[in-house]
Formats: sequence, structure tokens, C-alpha cells
Amino acid sequence: DQNEVNRQVEQKLQQRLRENLALNRQKAREARLKKKEDNLNKLLQYTQTKATITTSEAATYLKISKSTSTKYLKELVNRGHLKSQKVGKVYTA
Repeated sequence: DQNEVNRQVEQKLQQRLRENLALNRQKAREARLKKKEDNLNKLLQYTQTKATITTSEAATYLKISKSTSTKYLKELVNRGHLKSQKVGKVYTA
């Protein structure tokens, strides 16, 4: 009957919405990861021209917050690309 048809249509719509939401979340996650990697590469290039970089310089250079720049610089240290000088949050190549 019509109620059953309406229920099935509603179920299909809900399923498609869930699938689209999951797909959009995945795309957004991939975009964030790409942006992060791009920023990490920019920081590496920066340190090739200037031997040191501070969290403030990184934040200004990438137009990001200091806390994000700290996370990025620590990630580069963990990957072995930079060394932390522990003095005023200075990082060297």
C-alpha cells in the first residue's frame, strides 16, 4: 500500500543521505591531510633558505595559529626533518 511505499522511499533517502555524508566527511578529511602535508612541505622549504624557524615565524608564514605551527614543527621533528633547540621554541634543519 501507499504507506509501505512511502516508508521504503524514506529508507532509501536516509541511506543515500548517510552515504553522501560519509563520502563528504572522507573528502574533507583527505583535503585536511593534503593541506597539512602541503604546509609541512612549505616549512621544510622555508628551513632550506633560513636555517632556523620559530613557532611564531611558522604561524605567520603559513597564516595558521601558533598551536598548529607547534604541532607541525613537532611532527617534522618526529619525522627526523628538523631538530628542536629547546630554546625559545627554535627549530633547525
